[in-house]
Formats: sequence, C-alpha cells, structure tokens
Amino acid sequence: RTADPALIGRMTPLFQSANPRVQAAAAAAIHRIPGKPATQALAAALDKASPALRGVILPSLAARRDAEAVPAIAAVAAGPDEAVWLAAVEALGAIADPSAAPAMLKAAETGPEAVKLAAAQGYVRVADGMAEKQPSEASAMYHRVLGWQGDEARAAALVGLRRMASPEALPKIEPLLDKEKGKVRDEAINVCIAIGVKQLEAGKRDEAKRIFQKTLGLLPGMDLRAADLKKRLRALGEKMVFEAKDGVISAWWLLGSFKVEQKDWEKALEPEKEKEIDLAKEYTFDGKKRRWDPVQTSDAKGIVQLDPLFTPNDNCGCYAYAEIVVGEEQDVRLKLGSDDGIICWVNGKQVHAFLKPRSLKVDEDDVEAHFAAGVNKVLLKILEGGGQWNFCVRLTDAKGQPLKFRMQ
Repeated sequence: RTADPALIGRMTPLFQSANPRVQAAAAAAIHRIPGKPATQALAAALDKASPALRGVILPSLAARRDAEAVPAIAAVAAGPDEAVWLAAVEALGAIADPSAAPAMLKAAETGPEAVKLAAAQGYVRVADGMAEKQPSEASAMYHRVLGWQGDEARAAALVGLRRMASPEALPKIEPLLDKEKGKVRDEAINVCIAIGVKQLEAGKRDEAKRIFQKTLGLLPGMDLRAADLKKRLRALGEKMVFEAKDGVISAWWLLGSFKVEQKDWEKALEPEKEKEIDLAKEYTFDGKKRRWDPVQTSDAKGIVQLDPLFTPNDNCGCYAYAEIVVGEEQDVRLKLGSDDGIICWVNGKQVHAFLKPRSLKVDEDDVEAHFAAGVNKVLLKILEGGGQWNFCVRLTDAKGQPLKFRMQ
C-alpha cells in the first residue's frame, strides 16, 4: 500500500514468479509508485511478461501516459494474442505521442476488427497532438483515417480537419457530403463550412458562397448552422429562395424576444414603425441587443415553435418577417394561427390583429390582402401570455386554393 520508489527493486523480481497472482500484485504495487523509475520498470517487464501480466501492465502504462514507454508497448502491439494487442493499442492511444504513430498505423491496417477500430481512434489522438507543430503530417494522418473502418474515428478525424480548415482538403471532403450519412456526414459539413469561412476571410467570396450554398442545402431548417449560413449568404448579397409547398410559409426571419404584458400588446415598437425592414439592423429590447435570425420550419403545416428559440418566452413577444415572391398582382388570403395573439402587416399595411389568449389552431384566422407582382413583405408580431408559444401562416388565392409562391 506504500508508494515508496525504493520498493521497485524488490517488486520487479516478482514478475518472474510462477504465480500469476504474485506477478499481478507486483505490477499493481509498482503502478502506485509515481515517477519515471516505476514507468521504466513496468515497460521493461513487458517483453518477457505473460499475456496475463501484459494485460495488467499495459493499462498501468496507459494511465501513466509517459512517452518513454512507447517503444516497449509498440513491441507487443501485434501478435497472436488479440487481447494483448488491443490493450497495447489502447495504451498507445492514451499516451498519444507521435512516436506511437507507426505501431498504430500497422494495427489499423492489419489487426483484427476490434484492434483496427481502437487503433484508428488512437491514431486520431496522435494526429491531434501533432496538428499545431506538424500540421502537414497531422493532415495526412486525418485523411488516412477517412479511408478506414469506424465512424467514430472518421468523425474525429474530420473534427481535426475542421480545426485546420485547409482549402486543400476540400476536394477530398466534399464527396463525403453525398456518399456518407450520420455523424461522418455531419462532421464533413462542419469541415466544409469552416473552409468556406476561411475562403471568405481570404477574400474568395465566390468560393465561400458556393460552399455555403451547398452545405445549407444539406441542413434541416431549424439547425443553428443553417441560420448562420443564411446570415453569411445574405451578407454576401445572396437571397435564399425556397419554393412554397401547399401555400405554407416555412422560411422566416425572427426578431426578439421582448417583454410585454397583454394590456400593451398593441403598443407599437420600432420594427413595426419602419417603412422598410432592415434585416442587418440591431435592436435593443429590455436592455439586450437583438438581431433578425433566419428560421426554417420543417413542419408540414408551417408551425414555428417559439419557446425553444427565445428567452423570455412568457409575457413577451417577437416579430416574424417573410418576403413572398409571386408572378402577378392578385388578391390573396392569409390563413393565420397563433398562440397567443398576432398582428399582421402586408407591405407596410396592417391587415389583421387578434389580441386575446388562445391555443394555436391552423388556419383559424382568414385575412384578405393584396399582393403586388414580385416581392411582398409580410410582418407579424406574435404575442404570448404563458404556456405554449407558436404560430403558422398559409397563403391561398382569392378562391381558397394554395398560393404558388417563393420565399426569399
């Protein structure tokens, strides 16, 4: 139970005992002793140790994380005993020293499946440690892992490539967007976005725009990355265009939230006083800076759930803005639902207000309005007392048929 370094000399001869329990006890005793002499004693014992004793020593060396033990561990990171091979690979991965890379590479390419998977993960950790001072070597290691088994290791390699954000990696990463799925595809998207940001910083706006547009098309509308990409594209002068389905407005810009009691729901705030909505403008509500953020709902009825998006979300309100593009001038109907209140403007003119608490019911309010050919601007103020907070809007023509339009 003591951690006296003087005990090392008394413990190491016990590794030669015929009793496996004595061998393991000696290894455990040395493990409790800090410092390099203990590490050296454990590493030296590996060569002639039985598989059972190696199974005790290797986790101990892994926990000590001393790079001096790598050669001894690498020497047993192969061979017929899969359990020892796996323990050695896991120890090398825990130490994660560059000197462990060759043994990890060999294990990842030639070992049994469990060894390959562990080696791939450890190999990525080695690359992570090299990335700052040896970026070229680390990048090559990350790319090598992408061709191996194991989605966990491949996703981890992509995290490393995202941190590097090297444009030279793009030709190898972009194909993953189409052929991969799950965590690997998701991390590949992150790599591409990071590269796009770097290209933008380098003044390569067209390439950044291309990358942002491609990755945006792969993300669900409520994904925070999608909102960020929409902001970046708008700053680049791009307007995202979405075809409407069944007349549902699914793409909005949201601003808020702000505190407001029901008695003040009609009180006009700055956004509704403006002649034109400036999506780049910053507002102050309740002492906090707020900006317009894009949101796209995947709900078939166009319901936007506001509670997860805003704080506060009781006794409060927010604004929602959409640009609707139609081919010709026409009368339209807005089918609104809200929990609780809602005020609606079309092209700067207030066309509707419901200022009482209620639960959302799709198409509950039927509002007449007129659209010009081209872009039409719909502004909503959605107001909340307590409980759930959401809204939805569907557009029809004057006869009640779903309107054909685009959102931008």
